[in-house]
Amino acid sequence: MDEVARKTDRAFVSGIVREFVQRYRQCRCVVTSRIAAYQDDARIEADFRVCTVADLSADQQQRFIANWSRSLYRLIKPQATADQQRQEAERYTRELWEALEQNEQVRGLAVNPLLLTVICVIYYNNYVLPEDRAALYEECVEVLLRGGRGKADRAGQQRLEYAGTSGLSMGLNPKRELLAAVAYTMHQRGEDGQLVSRDELIAMVADHLHHQSDARDAARSFVDELPVHIGLLDEREPDRFAFSHLSFQEFLAARHVAETDRWSELLDHYSDPRWREVILLCAGHLSRERCWRFLGQLIDRGSTPSEHAVALELATAALVELERFKGQGPLADRLRADALAIVEAPDPAVTARARVTGGIVLARVGDPRPGVYTLPPSMIEVGGGAFVIGLTAQEVARLPKDEQEYFGGAVNEQPVTVRSFALARYPVTNAQFKLFMEDHGYDPDAPWWERAGRAWRQRDDAADPRLQVWQQRRRKDQPEFWEDQRFGSARPNHPVVGISWYEAQAFCRWLTQQRRYNPNGIVYRLPTEAEWEWAARGPERRMYPWGREEPEGDRANYGQTSSGTTAVGCFPGGATPEGVLDLAGNVWEWTCSVYGSYPYDPGDGREQPTEIAQKHFTLRGGSWFDDPIDLRSAYRLLNSPGFRFYYVGFRLATHLPV
Repeated sequence: MDEVARKTDRAFVSGIVREFVQRYRQCRCVVTSRIAAYQDDARIEADFRVCTVADLSADQQQRFIANWSRSLYRLIKPQATADQQRQEAERYTRELWEALEQNEQVRGLAVNPLLLTVICVIYYNNYVLPEDRAALYEECVEVLLRGGRGKADRAGQQRLEYAGTSGLSMGLNPKRELLAAVAYTMHQRGEDGQLVSRDELIAMVADHLHHQSDARDAARSFVDELPVHIGLLDEREPDRFAFSHLSFQEFLAARHVAETDRWSELLDHYSDPRWREVILLCAGHLSRERCWRFLGQLIDRGSTPSEHAVALELATAALVELERFKGQGPLADRLRADALAIVEAPDPAVTARARVTGGIVLARVGDPRPGVYTLPPSMIEVGGGAFVIGLTAQEVARLPKDEQEYFGGAVNEQPVTVRSFALARYPVTNAQFKLFMEDHGYDPDAPWWERAGRAWRQRDDAADPRLQVWQQRRRKDQPEFWEDQRFGSARPNHPVVGISWYEAQAFCRWLTQQRRYNPNGIVYRLPTEAEWEWAARGPERRMYPWGREEPEGDRANYGQTSSGTTAVGCFPGGATPEGVLDLAGNVWEWTCSVYGSYPYDPGDGREQPTEIAQKHFTLRGGSWFDDPIDLRSAYRLLNSPGFRFYYVGFRLATHLPV
């Protein structure tokens, strides 16, 4: 979908896909797109399951490199024995992986199969890795333009030819400048410029060579000498040319802007997903001082909070890519302040997307809010009281017929008393959970792991025998989605997910024992189901934590708000009167209570369970994945204590005084 240039055209293509699916229902259809291009009218509202393709994990990257190197050495050393080929491949794999582990920036690019292939080629040829993505593409373009020769060969070995031999007679720099100018012109033309005729290509080159008296002839010679397999600008069909991959067009267009100082012209496109990579790569190509000026101009863009949030996120993404540029404090400080203002804005007119984007900016430049990156958590006092947990029969009867079935297990007439307690303002974040992990939190012999949790760690949890084989393949020394860029450690101010009930309990006991974070010896725990619902509903019996209004705008992350979790506290309109945030949406939250029928009796063992592996525990709140009805304060979910998924987290509670 991202190869379709204009937003209106993407919407048109989406409509065609919908019609095709409806007409040919027996056909299996797969549609791919960059995430940034699959927004608004481009989304296909049909019976499609939307999945985000996961990045390559560390293990997958190693396997990719190993497979690639084995294929390479079989190809370039056909006379060697199989054992010699294997040894060479293993040595290359080991050395490249060690180099990646020492280069965090480039390793972050290795999650992409295309870029990992480029990394493999460049490391083979140069025996060293570039510093960042722009430098990586620069090396790749040079490899392709040189056609495999030009620099000294590596230790006398055959230099790897990535895509054939270039037949162009001019030098490397003029070739690169011409292709960069062509790339920028083609990118400006949008969809109409993705595939150009020979005459159009000659005209583009001639325009760049306008200072030459024979510009037209020189341009024709340049195009005539383009080999079909140069690997950058290919002849897709007779006399029709296109860049072999959109990434090369984007990089070369960015290089052209960087070298011609056409910043304002480029930044006019800051909100267009097609120009996102060009802007990021342009920043990477600039010197330090020029880069700061470029990003400063980008931050000034946007006349509304939503538009400004887009500019902030883009500038932040560029800043994160350029870790080699230290001393960016003032720029990062401005990004942080502007993003925080968007996230915490009480104005409901600030869109959900702007808030989500502001949270992403804070995740990258540092979130200064108390209780987000640090411990102890920010706790909110919730006064006690008596209330009827769940819904009365009369309340259920007032619901629309199609909603009544959702609350069949929530009907109750008996009140329960809740003592005053404190509840965390936010769910536990990835940054906070990382402190647990760094303190040997997953050591099975640590005192915060009880017998049932240790049994689960040892894969002895027999809650569902049908799932045991699958469970045994899963890591239990970190959260389930810790390495996923959408949910894990890369999003420090997002709620930690992929957490079992056992892990949540271990974190509570660990924090209770940590005097550096907990000097007063407060006992942290999971809330009971009754406490959780009382905090969400209050004596007013609120339908949602904020009231009766539906969860839209600035109230919650749910359904179509985003494609995953968001930074905690992004939706201030969803706060309870006391100030507790994210009780509805973002993540389901474990309680300490065993799931049981109503009436709710705290003394029946549900809050002090035994034989834990055989029980099901209650989760509350709904998540980013759910419909509005799942976010209602009385809605309850249950699962086994070993359940881990990308929409399950937890929140801390304590007895008073705090």
